[in-house]
Amino acid sequence: MFKLLCNNNGVKALYFFNGFHRLLFSSKFCSITENGNLCFANYLVGTLGFSKQNARLTSTKLEKYLHSRGTKKVIDSKFFSNADAVIEFLKQNGLNNSQIGIAVSSSPKVLLSKTEKTLKPKIDFFLNFGFSKSDFGQVVSANPYVLLGNRHIRAIEALKDVFSCDSDVIIIMKKCYWISVSSISNNLIPNVALLRDYGLPIDLIRKRLLTHPIPFLRKKEAFKELLMRVEKTLVFLAIRPSF
Repeated sequence: MFKLLCNNNGVKALYFFNGFHRLLFSSKFCSITENGNLCFANYLVGTLGFSKQNARLTSTKLEKYLHSRGTKKVIDSKFFSNADAVIEFLKQNGLNNSQIGIAVSSSPKVLLSKTEKTLKPKIDFFLNFGFSKSDFGQVVSANPYVLLGNRHIRAIEALKDVFSCDSDVIIIMKKCYWISVSSISNNLIPNVALLRDYGLPIDLIRKRLLTHPIPFLRKKEAFKELLMRVEKTLVFLAIRPSF
């Protein structure tokens, strides 16, 4: 057989060794007794186009998470089979490699998710609300943790209380990064109420929210203090003598 591979000016031999190299370094063929961290890093490079540095950092995140759960094996063939299914499912629902990569690097445990039990209900929630698949991909880019928790549901409900149009809710969700999602559900409504108490019309509040949502998501106490400082400044400007 080796003699056969050496024929044709070594072309078949080259194909053989190229194939052997791919198998050797493909995560799917890594033995569970090997370094799982390296296997997963190679998987991320080959499957999602991660840089080697980002792949190493992400694989370390996964390893720490699994160890925190008392998992002795970092990876095995079942893990990679599930990871393939998750990636394929996300692609079918409009996400590209870059968007999936953002989600995985932020929280690699998303690759442990069950597509039908965990991911499908979350994606269906967005699509049924009116998000297109493209919209959902942008939401994941801004807030990759929507694939894991349920804070986005409370956030959308809070936004619906402020906006009269669902399309405005979609715009906000595509802008707010994950650190702001819990702030939407916890801080937005009381802060809007404060602005209304100061006499600001709801249409103006909505307009500002659409362009710059983050300032409205501060904790209520900090937001109230900021409004009081603005009020004092306006009073000072109103009573100071002009020269």
